[in-house]
Amino acid sequence: MDIELNAGLRRRAAVHAALGDPGRLAVVDALAWGDASPGELGRRLGMTTNLLAHHLRVLQEVGLVRRHRSEGDRRRTYVALVRDVPVADP
Repeated sequence: MDIELNAGLRRRAAVHAALGDPGRLAVVDALAWGDASPGELGRRLGMTTNLLAHHLRVLQEVGLVRRHRSEGDRRRTYVALVRDVPVADP
């Protein structure tokens, strides 16, 4: 097996790398309880907006979180945990 060519291994390594940061792991833990706005997450975790935005971008790039608009007025953005991301061998 050529590890360099195995996309599944590279994907899982990227997910684990994203979770290796304590701040991003805290974001994932907070979202395990339910969706939240970035402002709510920042207050709950005591993170500045620019640091939280960085962590959310990294988590979104590896597919661990997604953003969606509120269904009521479509003005507010929420962040949700993607629960079916493969992080272990199938």
